[in-house]
Amino acid sequence: MKKSLLFTILALLGFGVSGFALTRTSIANGNWNNPSIWSPAGVPLPTDDIIIINSQVSFNQNITHGTQEFRVNQGASLISSGQDTITLGCQFVRIDGYVQTAVAFFSATDSMANYGTIVAIELQQAGTFRNNASGMICVNTGIFTSDVMINNGSIVSDSWLNSGSTSGSGKFCIAGIFINSASITGNVDICDASANGLGDMNIGTIASTITYCQTSPCPGCVQPNSVHENLAGNLLISLSPNPVNDVATITLNGELSNDALLEILSLQGQLIKTIPVTATQTEISVIDMEAGIYLCRLHSKEQTGAVIKFVVQ
Repeated sequence: MKKSLLFTILALLGFGVSGFALTRTSIANGNWNNPSIWSPAGVPLPTDDIIIINSQVSFNQNITHGTQEFRVNQGASLISSGQDTITLGCQFVRIDGYVQTAVAFFSATDSMANYGTIVAIELQQAGTFRNNASGMICVNTGIFTSDVMINNGSIVSDSWLNSGSTSGSGKFCIAGIFINSASITGNVDICDASANGLGDMNIGTIASTITYCQTSPCPGCVQPNSVHENLAGNLLISLSPNPVNDVATITLNGELSNDALLEILSLQGQLIKTIPVTATQTEISVIDMEAGIYLCRLHSKEQTGAVIKFVVQ
């Protein structure tokens, strides 16, 4: 009798009988840090097994979850009120509603499925990621796919760097740089506004079944309080000499924000180094970098990331 009563109490509190797993669900609109919008009451913890967004939730800090499951239900939203990061490395991630953040890292160990809308300044993917037919992803600067990406929906981004296995029957709309260093198969339609332009490169394989701008244009994401509204126009960026042996000079043409940074990335999207920017000309040393092709990207809270490709000899 006492045992049954204990299990009943645990169930009411959100704990499963097996393993005492905790499911925490948002039941009212409000800020992530408001304990009263959650059931059971309390701000979500990294150790919570399952987190379900079932209302309109805002957040103003980085969110990290890495246990069993993370869900955003249809009609619900999870929206950053600043320049915050969502890092989800749990087993299962499913988005049926709307997610908006500055940077999104998705690395579900079993499955990540998007049926809704994701808006981000930058998106990085590892682990299997399925963007279903109803799924829409809008990325302001760059999407980095480094594992299994199945796109049956619509993905819009300024740049796309693929170092994983991409397939599907959906559409990619790329405004700037498109670099493929792995494989793209299936019936994906790729519409690259800067096709064969500076920065575009294929050093992997693209199947003959892939089409280019043959389906209807990518629709725009419905973006309440969109991060795009907070971004200024692009800056022009140049680098010399290119190729570079030891030191290169980066020149920026435009008004800089106070928090501007230069990020050096590999073609796979790995961040190599970060350099603060205080003037329109900045020197970077590459003597500690291996020979190869890299990207230099401007990053700030208020400005779109201009990107340039360069070679280290």
